[in-house]
Amino acid sequence: MTKGTRGTRGVTIVVHPDGDLESKQYRFPRWAVMAGKWGAGAIAVLVVLFFAFAGPIMRNAALVPDSSGKCRGFASRTVEYSSSRRR
Repeated sequence: MTKGTRGTRGVTIVVHPDGDLESKQYRFPRWAVMAGKWGAGAIAVLVVLFFAFAGPIMRNAALVPDSSGKCRGFASRTVEYSSSRRR
């Protein structure tokens, strides 16, 4: 073992289907597994941030009055705005 390396240099995934006498092995370098792990984590964070920010943006967009002065929000709620409030 050389200085600076920890553990194994790769990851082996063995696939052995039921009823089959032979198995298949897939070997990935350690850097690819680590990159996949961090990439999956980054995608998970982006998905959470998307839904955290998209909800309020969509709610506010749905509450903008249309040309008739009525606002059709979620669940078919209709809100009337007075003419003094519209500009």
